[in-house]
Amino acid sequence: GERYKSLKSVDKILKYALFSGLGRDDVFVGFGGGVVLDMAGFASSIYMRGISLIFVPTTLLAMVDASIGGKTAVDFAQYKNIVGTFYPASEVYICENHLQTLPLSEYVCGFAEMLKISLINRPSLYRKIAINLRAIMERRCTFFMDMIKEAVEGKLEIVNVDPFEKSARAYLNLGHTFAHALESLLDFNGISHGYAVAWGISRALSLGVLLKITRLSYAQEVLSILSKI
Repeated sequence: GERYKSLKSVDKILKYALFSGLGRDDVFVGFGGGVVLDMAGFASSIYMRGISLIFVPTTLLAMVDASIGGKTAVDFAQYKNIVGTFYPASEVYICENHLQTLPLSEYVCGFAEMLKISLINRPSLYRKIAINLRAIMERRCTFFMDMIKEAVEGKLEIVNVDPFEKSARAYLNLGHTFAHALESLLDFNGISHGYAVAWGISRALSLGVLLKITRLSYAQEVLSILSKI
C-alpha cells in the first residue's frame, strides 16, 4: 500500500541487501504492484550506485505503467513521488494469469492507466476499450493481452523519445496533477492511485472544456467510460 512507499521501507531493503552480502553482480527483482516496483527500482538504483533490476508486475496498473519507463520513487514530506531516480529495469515479465487473482478494485485501478495511455497516443486501443468495455470489465476479453501490449508500446513510444521527462513525457501525467493533489490531501491513505487517476482525468477533461481546448462531446464520451469502470 501507498503508506509503505517511504524512505523507511527503502532503508529496510538496503540493509537486507547489504547484510545478505549482495554485490554488484547480483540482481534486485521487484515482484508485485506499483508500490513494490517503485521501491525496488529506487533501492536498486542507489545500492552500490546501481545493480541489475528485473520487474515482474502482478497488477494491471504495474503492467501498463509502473514497470515501464524507469521512474522510481517514494513519497516524502506529504509529496508523492518527490524522491526518486530514472532507472529502467533491464527485463520486465508480464503474465496475464496474474490478472485473474486481482480483486475488482485493483483491476479497475490499472484500467484507468490503460485508458489514459489510449487517450494520449493509442486511438485504436481507445476504440477497443469503448467497444468491448463490458467484456473487459467482466474479465472475459479474449484479446486483453494484446491490449496490454498496445498500452505498453504506447508508453514506450513517448518514454524512448523523452526518457527524463524534459518535454513530451509530461503527456503521461494526464490526470496526475489532480490525482496527486487528492492523494496528498488524504495523506496517501484512503484512495488508491488508479481511482485518483480516474478522477484526475475527469477533472482534466472538465478543465479542458472550460478552457475551450477540449470538445464537450469528447469529454462526455470519456467521462461515460470512466463512470462505467
